[in-house]
Amino acid sequence: MLTQRTVGYLGTITLAVSIAAAVAVIDRNAGTVSSDRAETVFTELDDLGAKVEILRISKGSTAGPKTVTVKRKGDGWVVSELSDYPARSDFARKLLFELAALKTVEPKTKDPARHGRLELATVEDKASKAMRVEVIGGGKTLFDAHLGRKRPNLAGGSSLIYVRRTTDDQTWLAQGDIDLNDRPAQWVETKLFDVSSKSVTKVTLTSPAGKAMVLQRDTPDARHFNIVDEPSDREIRNLSVVDNVASVPTRLLMESVRPLSELDFDGNFGKAVFEVKGGLVLTFDFAVDEKNEKRFWARIVANTTEGATDKARTFAETITKTTAGWAYDLGGIQTERLRETLESMTVEKKKKSS
Repeated sequence: MLTQRTVGYLGTITLAVSIAAAVAVIDRNAGTVSSDRAETVFTELDDLGAKVEILRISKGSTAGPKTVTVKRKGDGWVVSELSDYPARSDFARKLLFELAALKTVEPKTKDPARHGRLELATVEDKASKAMRVEVIGGGKTLFDAHLGRKRPNLAGGSSLIYVRRTTDDQTWLAQGDIDLNDRPAQWVETKLFDVSSKSVTKVTLTSPAGKAMVLQRDTPDARHFNIVDEPSDREIRNLSVVDNVASVPTRLLMESVRPLSELDFDGNFGKAVFEVKGGLVLTFDFAVDEKNEKRFWARIVANTTEGATDKARTFAETITKTTAGWAYDLGGIQTERLRETLESMTVEKKKKSS
């Protein structure tokens, strides 16, 4: 398990240790690597023990380079493009160690016109497939390279990848397994919490019009949820539709996140309240995206009832530490389930023929 102390060591990586001398030569025909020659490419990384403060990954696009900036804040890391939402420190640690293990194999082309074949064209080029990785600390750039096309190492071991220093036309074949997350949401913990549907005792859905619908099991041991006081002239479309609503808190994932302060939660877009064994209460309400009226953001509040168990109170506090101040895009399917209404979950009963 990572500790704050372990993550802190990342900031003092000395790149003389991080980037080992290259030790391989590739056999182009066999696709294998033999340790026969050593050569260091990223000499600007040597003897720098400055604290790592920023990791930046850029990718070409038609609108210009798309960038993910992960920066140190306090004892952890945050994602700038997500309004400083906490990043997973283990992801930052993993990338730094992968860069540290990168070893050059042999020089390749110096011709910029051929960079594209190796997927090493500058990310300023909208057609570029390269990833630019920058590591910054102590007011200096510790690492700045374009990473390009990967190829298998038929001899086994780490994969092969084409690289070049951003400021240099010289390209290299290198050895090392590097996984780059180039979207902001890939840097954060997407699982918000996990509450088994078996623990859910009651769900109350309130429509935008203010009409409440209650979902409960007919008996505590019943397998399926039903609509309480279902109108006699309507019937549930499918039992799974109701059960799917109750299962929303089970391993709940988010697709994106933004500050609550950017949205207007005026109560006009429905609400869902889950009551859970032990006294935990989860409330979801919604705001519409100002640029896309079909996209909704959820505010999640965790409370407990009077007499709740210590476990429920602790869990509610944990959820609050994560969700307080933030709104989440839970994806279309989960959002639809949370905003179900009597009309969407039921159909008119067919009249029996006489």
